[in-house]
Amino acid sequence: MLSYISWERHYFLFQPYGLAAAVPAVSLAGNLVGGVVFGAGMAIAGTCPGTVIAGIGQGNIDYLTAGFTGFIAGSFIFGVFFKFFLGITMAGFIGNVTLSDITGLNPWLFIDVICATAICFYIISSWKARNISIL
Repeated sequence: MLSYISWERHYFLFQPYGLAAAVPAVSLAGNLVGGVVFGAGMAIAGTCPGTVIAGIGQGNIDYLTAGFTGFIAGSFIFGVFFKFFLGITMAGFIGNVTLSDITGLNPWLFIDVICATAICFYIISSWKARNISIL
């Protein structure tokens, strides 16, 4: 979430001066299929890829066997079926758009809402952590 906020903030600050990189192209089908495959992989592994790498770095054998094997198998499957996946990623291609382009709303509104949500979650979680009684 913070990387999105950082990207949005920098993009809309520096875009008028030609100092920001272009918005990446959006493919609805590619994002949908990629999200489903990524989510299914996380559910099967029971952890996120970053945690797998950290666990391997700590020397946890269970992360090394299941997680790293999954990385290698997924890379192999992607390589074998690359043309198939390329066709999916190009379906539903809508070009270089942002949420602001789609909704017509000010981009700073999205940044403000995301920041306010993050602050609210922090406050609520801090409050709940202080009020938990250990039996």
